[in-house]
Amino acid sequence: MLVAPRTKNRHELSSQFLLDVSEVIIENTEIQDNELSEVLKNIENINDKSSQLTILNEQRVDRLPRRRRLRYILTKVSIGNIGNIKQDLSLRENTAED
Repeated sequence: MLVAPRTKNRHELSSQFLLDVSEVIIENTEIQDNELSEVLKNIENINDKSSQLTILNEQRVDRLPRRRRLRYILTKVSIGNIGNIKQDLSLRENTAED
């Protein structure tokens, strides 16, 4: 069982590690959720396991706003469709009564 160590902030990282992190993050800015294997391939170049976890955590944080935006859009669409659903139900009830 892996236990994620405390994620270090950028000020605690060495300058070389900062360069490695920024290179990996820049390479992966367009990664989607279903492309996790691609993330793992890019991280194989970094030997320290704690730095791998740090990079994965940063990438997950980078994707959070996009996921929240998607959830908001889906919720907005669902709420917009409630009126249509009510109309469909009332039409079905009227048809069933006839």
